[in-house]
Amino acid sequence: MGSTATEIARAATAANATMVKSQYEAVTNLPLLAAFVAFAVAQSLKVLTTWYSLDLFSRLPCASHPLVAKN
Repeated sequence: MGSTATEIARAATAANATMVKSQYEAVTNLPLLAAFVAFAVAQSLKVLTTWYSLDLFSRLPCASHPLVAKN
């Protein structure tokens, strides 16, 4: 009985180590990480440039604040 429990514990430990290793490899996959960062930056810039071209910044609640200088 004790050997079966030990085998199960070893198998669980090995499976857990494999899962942690694969998760670690996914985080350290620098080209994939760089692609996600580049995508996020590009989409953020797209939204900001669209707002700027449509002059939507003037409609934001902070744009009507009395301390905002309007030139």
